[in-house]
Amino acid sequence: MDYFLLDYDLDGPYCSLSGEPDGLRLRPPSVGERSASWWPAEAPFKMSNSVPAIAVGDFIDNAFSYLMISARTKALFEEMVPDPIEYLPFKIVNHKGAELKETFYVANVLAVVPAVDMARSEPRTDDLFPAYCDQLGDLHLDLAKIPPESRLFRLAPMPQKILMHQALKEEIERRELTGMVFAEPTGLVSLS
Repeated sequence: MDYFLLDYDLDGPYCSLSGEPDGLRLRPPSVGERSASWWPAEAPFKMSNSVPAIAVGDFIDNAFSYLMISARTKALFEEMVPDPIEYLPFKIVNHKGAELKETFYVANVLAVVPAVDMARSEPRTDDLFPAYCDQLGDLHLDLAKIPPESRLFRLAPMPQKILMHQALKEEIERRELTGMVFAEPTGLVSLS
């Protein structure tokens, strides 16, 4: 398979983020809607108390369905990904309330590709957002619908899920970026 679903390494030594900044509209960057015009400068996100780890991976697990990344990952994306991405800066506040010095980014992937073979994928419509699915019972991709140059894109009709091309996956592994695991885009895919 040339494409992989992104997921976070929940078994590793990495923190997770769950405390959102005050007044932040959470949904738009999780589904690829432009957000730079209203995104607060270096919004502070808090480490989750339910995950005691303090190490920050290059891909950062979070409760918002955002693709949260380090500056190293941002540099790789800028080098290899022709698909449009909006980089929204944020800070991390650790368990003790101290803000980390580094700036991190929400990689708001704007490319959404209708690559799901809906007839074979057993979609279940999202009750809150009927244009989206919250589950695909047996994901099947229609590879002919994916532009050949695409390296990173959201999966329509489930834009919270992001697919990555194998070439980008291999470069992430070569550079030893942390916090991410890759799944074959088959079988049950759910937002929960």
